[in-house]
Amino acid sequence: MTHNLLVWAVAALIPLIVGAAWYSPLLFAKAWQEATGITPEKAKQGSMALSMGLLYFFSFMIAIILSVLVIHQLGLNSMLQDSSGRAALQDPNSHLYLTVSSLWHSYGHSFRTYRHGALHGAITAVFFALPLIASSAVFEQRGIKYVLITWGFWFINLVLMGAVICHWLSFEMVK
Repeated sequence: MTHNLLVWAVAALIPLIVGAAWYSPLLFAKAWQEATGITPEKAKQGSMALSMGLLYFFSFMIAIILSVLVIHQLGLNSMLQDSSGRAALQDPNSHLYLTVSSLWHSYGHSFRTYRHGALHGAITAVFFALPLIASSAVFEQRGIKYVLITWGFWFINLVLMGAVICHWLSFEMVK
């Protein structure tokens, strides 16, 4: 579990690093400020430490749930719980354990690549992040520029986070 906390912690750093470039004057700072109405003076009134801390905290939460979206094998574990929430694989001599063990050893590490994680990060960005950002933008009366800048930021982050998580997260259903 310690390894997974490290993977999530590293993945959660990605939005901070990407954000430093994405919202810099070299890329989209001016366009984003125009789209949001936030002036440089108004931006300086907020606490950068608080903003970065919250971004990291929320990105850590995203990293945890993104694990389930990019690693298919995690769904098998939740399927094999009994009504009390205990793993049904506790008895290594049971038929279920032997069946799942064989399946796990054959396919437990399938689709555990950067590329596969990036694909599912992109799917999450298109079918989850985009609708959330766009629907909020409609009610906040923000233009397409705001949607594209904000969604582009999260698209890149979810792709990179998915890649890192899918490749590095440890998960063993059976030994």
